[in-house]
Amino acid sequence: MKSAHAFAACVREQLHGKTLVITPAPFSAPGWTQPEYLAFWEQLVRTRISSSWFKSDWQYSNGCTLEFAVSIDASVETFDHQGNPLTLRKGAELIEYVIRDLESSGFDTAKLRENLSRLQPVSART
Repeated sequence: MKSAHAFAACVREQLHGKTLVITPAPFSAPGWTQPEYLAFWEQLVRTRISSSWFKSDWQYSNGCTLEFAVSIDASVETFDHQGNPLTLRKGAELIEYVIRDLESSGFDTAKLRENLSRLQPVSART
């Protein structure tokens, strides 16, 4: 959680304090299931967020890959940890690489694949 706070502080600094920065890491909703938690963040991204920033190695996270897919679908600007635009194509490439990497070590990548598949309909529109 410390790295999430540090990343949020870095984003605030890059934006010169001109906008509210939200980090999901410290958010706690006792009694919520994972699907309820993810649905909350999806709704937040779709209705209240103007840009999504992704810290390094975000593509290894089921939650972050979902947030990326939702951001792309909702036409929310996406940026990497350095503030560079993170395009649909680049994000998809990163997720695809991670899927191959993790599967070669025997890890379950079902959620990553599911989130990657959410990008395909968006890709067809562009």
